[in-house]
Amino acid sequence: MRFMFVSAALLSLAACSPAPNESVANQTEAPTAEAKPTQVPSLAGDWDVTALGSQPLQQVFPMRASFADGRLTVRSECVTFIWSYTQDRNIVAFKPVSAGKCGRNQTTNENEMERAMNGANIALFVNDGREVQLSGNGGTATLTRR
Repeated sequence: MRFMFVSAALLSLAACSPAPNESVANQTEAPTAEAKPTQVPSLAGDWDVTALGSQPLQQVFPMRASFADGRLTVRSECVTFIWSYTQDRNIVAFKPVSAGKCGRNQTTNENEMERAMNGANIALFVNDGREVQLSGNGGTATLTRR
């Protein structure tokens, strides 16, 4: 009698377990919560250019950047660069609009900034959006919010 009871219990358990070759569609799993995409900050606003490549600026005068109305304006003493830009989360694109020159040659940092923006295609935000690295095939520019 005991043998029959144990056999019946084992058969009941075996009937409830999925077969080893049962399709995944027939097996149920606990639903998982969908992850919401992280909010990506906007580039809009005023910034200081703090590094080009991995090096701090080597020039004595500051380089300032301003993003507004689809345009990036960078001023460095008497040189002004303007690009139109688009931002889709972390994907960015820059198109040169104009470059205002002055009576001197551009500094190495000004040339690096121009190259970096012409090739930038990604914006990596850190420090809660207070710093951004704009990178691409022209190099990397690091900007800090003012």
